[in-house]
Amino acid sequence: MCSTPIHRWEVPGLPDDVELFIKREDMTGCALSGNKVCKLEFQLAEAIRTGCSVIIGCGSRDSNQCRTTAVAARRLGLESHFLIKSGDMGPESLGWQSNILLQRLVGAHLYIVHISDWTEKAVIARMDRLADDIRKRTGKKSYIIPPSGYDLPGLYGYFSVFQDLISQGLFDKYDDLVGPSAAGAMFAGLAIANYLTGAKIKCHGIQVTYPAEIEHHRLQHVLTDIGLSEIRSHDIIDVISGYQHVDVDADDVERDYDVVVDVAMATGVILDPHYGARAVRGLLHQLNTNRHRFKGNRLLYIHTGGIFSVYEKRMQDYLQKKLGTARVVAWEDGTSVPFVTDAY
Repeated sequence: MCSTPIHRWEVPGLPDDVELFIKREDMTGCALSGNKVCKLEFQLAEAIRTGCSVIIGCGSRDSNQCRTTAVAARRLGLESHFLIKSGDMGPESLGWQSNILLQRLVGAHLYIVHISDWTEKAVIARMDRLADDIRKRTGKKSYIIPPSGYDLPGLYGYFSVFQDLISQGLFDKYDDLVGPSAAGAMFAGLAIANYLTGAKIKCHGIQVTYPAEIEHHRLQHVLTDIGLSEIRSHDIIDVISGYQHVDVDADDVERDYDVVVDVAMATGVILDPHYGARAVRGLLHQLNTNRHRFKGNRLLYIHTGGIFSVYEKRMQDYLQKKLGTARVVAWEDGTSVPFVTDAY
C-alpha cells in the first residue's frame, strides 16, 4: 500500500485556535478509493493463501466496503458476492448509481436482504449458507469478510496505516486522531496500534451508524482475541456518539449534504454524505461545544473516501434544489462577458 498525503484542512466552522489536518485515505486509487484498501490488501492475500477464489461480503446500498472489495477482488481474478441491506426487495430497486454501479460493472453477485432481517447473527448465517452452497455447486472455496469488518488480517491492515502515520510525524505533530466510524474496524486497528506504541495521542471515532456501546463491545472482543483482554476499550478510544443514522431526521440529512457542499466549495475535498460529512459535522459540533474531550488543538482527521456516493440520485436532487444553475450563464454573443454570481 502506498503512503497517502497529509495537509492542513481549513473547513468552515473550525474554531480559530484549532489546527486541523487531513490524512487523504481517499487517494488510495480511483475505483479503489478509500480506507478499506489497506485491510483488503491483507484480507485478499489471506484468501489467496488459503485457496479461496470467492469473496463474500455484506453492506448497505451505499457501502464503500462492498464497492472496494468488488473492484479489488476482480483485479485479482476473484469472484465477489455481497448481501445488500435494503428496504425494497425488488432487484430493480438497487439501480445503477454510485457504489452499486461499480459493483455491477465488475460483475459482483448481489443478494438483497430486507432490512427487517438484517442482524449480525442472521447475516453471518446467510453468508455461511452462501459459502456452503457455492462450494457444493462449483467446488470453489469462499473467504468471508464478516459484517463487522473485524478479522485479524484486516486488523493488520490498519496497523500498517498507523505505521504510515508514525512515519509522517504522528507523535510529534498531532494530539488527536479523529474520523468517521461505522462498523468500527478502522479505529479498532488504530486505537490498538496507538496503545501498543505508548498511547501518545488520543483516538476519537465519530460513530455514524451504531450506538457507541456496540463499537466498544466489538473492540473488546478484538482485544480479547489478540491477548489484550486486560485492556478496556473505553480506555483506548473515545467513541463520539449522537450522529448516527437513527439519530437524525430528514432535515439533518440535508445538513449533511450542506457539509458536503460547504467543505467542497471551501477546500476542494469531497466528502461521503453518509459517513464523512456526518463525521465532520459531528467533529465541528464537539469542537465548539465539548472541547475538553480532545487532548489538544492539533487534530488529524482520517478521510475514509466515498466520493462515489455524491452520484446518488437523492444527492443529485438535493444539489439541483440547492445550487440550481448557480455559477452557470449562457454566453451567446462572444463579446461582452456575462456576470457569474458566486451566490447559491
